[in-house]
Amino acid sequence: MNPSAKAFQKYVGLTESEAVQAIEKDGLRPRIVCRDGEYYVITMDYRTDRVNLTITEGKVTSAHVG
Repeated sequence: MNPSAKAFQKYVGLTESEAVQAIEKDGLRPRIVCRDGEYYVITMDYRTDRVNLTITEGKVTSAHVG
């Protein structure tokens, strides 16, 4: 599976919990990479089944494969 970046835009605007549930329902793995400007240490391996999320004030502001 190699989903396009556009496919992940459906998660933008959702709350963190809504996005996590939707991502898991889609058979993918969610990972929070940034919350309210604080970036987390993450592995650099590239996974097409993982969605990296940026969260700002409880809402998803960015979602991309990785």
